[in-house]
Amino acid sequence: DGKPRKSSFGPWMMKGFRMLAAMKGLRGTPFDLFGYSAERRMERQLLAQYEADLQRVANSLAPDKIEAATALVSVPALIRGYGPIRQASAQKAAGERQRLLERLSGTSARAELQAAE
Repeated sequence: DGKPRKSSFGPWMMKGFRMLAAMKGLRGTPFDLFGYSAERRMERQLLAQYEADLQRVANSLAPDKIEAATALVSVPALIRGYGPIRQASAQKAAGERQRLLERLSGTSARAELQAAE
């Protein structure tokens, strides 16, 4: 089904975890081998998107848009889990984000007004 299976390892695996912990200084550098995975690239893209959304909210904040702005900045809380679970929740969050962006900018309201005319 394309989903990773859970595996169990013995106590010897703790040595591997200690080695990974000792190399945490490499995180975020070109030597961070895990940083090249699709999941990590997605995380960096989501962070940049969130920062852009914060800027968008700051630029368009008005008393009538506070509820939409608050909901928009809380969208990253919808993204949970690891692997395929995280991917699925990120897709759901993207749909919610798009809906809230339209609500914040008022584009859907404008489209409804144009359709009514």
